Amino acid sequence: MNCNVHGQFSMPYGNTVYVSVAFSEIVTISGSTKRINTSWGDLSYVAGDGTNVLTFSGEISTSASGTLSITGLSGTVQDLAGKSFTWSGTETLSTTLDGDLTYDLSDFYTDGSGNYLIACHDDLWGLAGLVNGGNSCDGKTFLQVADIEFSHTTN
Repeated sequence: MNCNVHGQFSMPYGNTVYVSVAFSEIVTISGSTKRINTSWGDLSYVAGDGTNVLTFSGEISTSASGTLSITGLSGTVQDLAGKSFTWSGTETLSTTLDGDLTYDLSDFYTDGSGNYLIACHDDLWGLAGLVNGGNSCDGKTFLQVADIEFSHTTN
């Protein structure tokens, strides 16, 4: 059983990162602790049991640095024949932290009434980073002015 991990993004602090691990066959995951260990902290299992892709997520803390690397797997991952997968080594992704993606209020477009506009995916990530970074948005109004789709989410 083999696995592949892909990622090529720049992420700001305070936002949620999703990592999907693709296996060469259908797998199940069990155990009281299901997560991957990364250089940015542990990411918790989200979805994928009974498929060939397991997805994990977690918040990017301000103590995270450098390029995202996966260093281990907690939980029992098995193929349908019951053969267990064992993580070995480190898988380094091309996902990096980017302080420039951390928005402040001046990074948002505004309308004539002083409302801050959310017009794209990056604006929504920026707002999440702004709020999760501890910045106050007291008395501010944000308006979503376009449909925004996140392709990495699951139902």
